[in-house]
Amino acid sequence: TLLDRVWDAAALDAHRRCLEDHLALRALLVRNDWVAFVADGSRLARRSGEEDTPMEEGNVPFVAPPEMAAEVDLPHAGRIRGTAIPRGITLLCGGGFHGKSTLLRALAAAVHPHVPGDGRERVACDPTALAIRAEDGRAITGIDLRPFLRSLPSGHDLARFTTGNASGSTSQAAAILEALAAGSCCLLIDEDTSATNFLLRDPWMAKLLDEDREPIVPLLARLREIHDRFGVSTILVVGGSGEAFRIADRALMMNAYRAEDATARMLQIREAMGEGTTAAPTEWPPPERRLPLDRLRRSDPRVKAVGARKLLVGRSEVDLGASGALVHPSQARTLATILSAVLSREGPAEELPALAEWAADRIETRGAGAFSPFPRGDLAEVRAQEIAMLFNRLRYGAGRGRPSPPGTEAPSRG
Repeated sequence: TLLDRVWDAAALDAHRRCLEDHLALRALLVRNDWVAFVADGSRLARRSGEEDTPMEEGNVPFVAPPEMAAEVDLPHAGRIRGTAIPRGITLLCGGGFHGKSTLLRALAAAVHPHVPGDGRERVACDPTALAIRAEDGRAITGIDLRPFLRSLPSGHDLARFTTGNASGSTSQAAAILEALAAGSCCLLIDEDTSATNFLLRDPWMAKLLDEDREPIVPLLARLREIHDRFGVSTILVVGGSGEAFRIADRALMMNAYRAEDATARMLQIREAMGEGTTAAPTEWPPPERRLPLDRLRRSDPRVKAVGARKLLVGRSEVDLGASGALVHPSQARTLATILSAVLSREGPAEELPALAEWAADRIETRGAGAFSPFPRGDLAEVRAQEIAMLFNRLRYGAGRGRPSPPGTEAPSRG
């Protein structure tokens, strides 16, 4: 037939088998209460930061440490062995350049299946997992930052915090709260891309700065509460501080790209550690927020995808580079069609979590072109997490380059 001449039937079948194995592996995560699985033999390193293809030379195959090894049965690959990461708080430790961040990036991308030959075909992560990092200069609109900020010297309202120029600490705090509201059950955090003053405050700095002089509640004082209160797991890359030992369930050591279980050693060190940082306050306001979508709808800006992780909304650029799940321009184009539809007054009026869920459900049931006014073959599926990221980072009221309405900008970056 004509299609037989165009398509490689063997290659298509390989894609099908790869997809079905990934879906089976994702189901096993739920069944076994795991947050991630990395098969032995996986080649995680990429050729460069701009390419999503595997590195040719020196790409050490991943091998599970015996203490964290598990075997699973897949429909096509059969029985395979790999590293199972249970739910909870997991540390990825090790020296610089030993593969910690490479593993974390592989997990962030493993919310989607990979093509045969990618090297990460049998790596799976909780499908709601979201990479969290500091994003200097991003916009934040009306979010309750009180779980992570006690006050600001400016006296700014933390219950409806708004700024067009967030600091590293406020942007990362907002990203975590936004992820919780969007239904993420796993946070992926790297200390290299985190705001240090938000991540931790060691005992020595705590002796110098009294609580009334340091408004930030560090993340490490909240991570255990985030797990216990919301059932959200965290995989955290650490290499410069052992403060995370106080709240972690387990530690995976990367040594020259080879994984070792360091949990027992971590627990021994924790027993010898002295006084820690100040405990977090008990108050945690309900994670509710509303966004003034009508303000943006009145401006009717044009929306254009730029690459895989950026959109132009009017004259304003929205950077979605923090997401490790946006890997192709087709996904950004889908986000652009969703935003264009919402600006045309489709969907719930103001409630962001409901809006993101509504859009994601429509994509899942009708396909990636669900929001396009005409048939297109250049779109790809996106998750509720990336849809929420887009709306959270819009500069409301900016429209065609107009400034945000008076009173919506925080007086300082905090």
